[in-house]
Amino acid sequence: MSGIKKYITILLLLALAAGLAAPFVNAQVGSQRTVLENLANIGQFSTFLGAVRAAGLDNVLKGPGEFTVFAPTNAAFDKLPKNQLNALMQDQPRLSSLLQYHAVPGRLTFADLSRMTDVKTVDGKTLPINIKDGGLVVGGSRVLNQGVECKNGIIYPVDSVMMPPGFTMAQKTQSSPLGWLPWLLAALVIGAGALYLMTRRKNREEPRVEEKKGP
Repeated sequence: MSGIKKYITILLLLALAAGLAAPFVNAQVGSQRTVLENLANIGQFSTFLGAVRAAGLDNVLKGPGEFTVFAPTNAAFDKLPKNQLNALMQDQPRLSSLLQYHAVPGRLTFADLSRMTDVKTVDGKTLPINIKDGGLVVGGSRVLNQGVECKNGIIYPVDSVMMPPGFTMAQKTQSSPLGWLPWLLAALVIGAGALYLMTRRKNREEPRVEEKKGP
């Protein structure tokens, strides 16, 4: 029985080792793919990838230029109110501004970032960097691992969506419960006017019956 337990223990240790090594294996394989391809191949970035495509930035991330991309995970996007996220996805200029705050020109390693206090994003904004509780924090978001190497840059998963200074989320216009009232009143006024004109015209067209006078 002890032999069986020993065998099971060895299998568990091997499984654990394989699980820990998986991110590094994926990073090594992914180093031959572009940033865009790796975003598509890693399931936890599907919302971010959809936002990149909606903003029209997908051609940039698969191009030859190198980028350091701080990619919010799906869980990070889930922190945003759903109605605001939906409105943001339909507002291309605002969405593009937000996503450009998550990208830095050039390839910055984890060691590079750890020595820096800020970096300039692709649109010239300042992205602060600091160490908090032993972890790397960029733009107020925690970097979750040491990055996924890509052919044209590197991806760092972050735990929240980073907001540029002065940025406001798109607000979806909510219809008022009485939003139909002005339209109803306008329809009633138009209908009443049309009825008045029709009645007046009918009265004009009716022949007048003259009373006969006596002899």
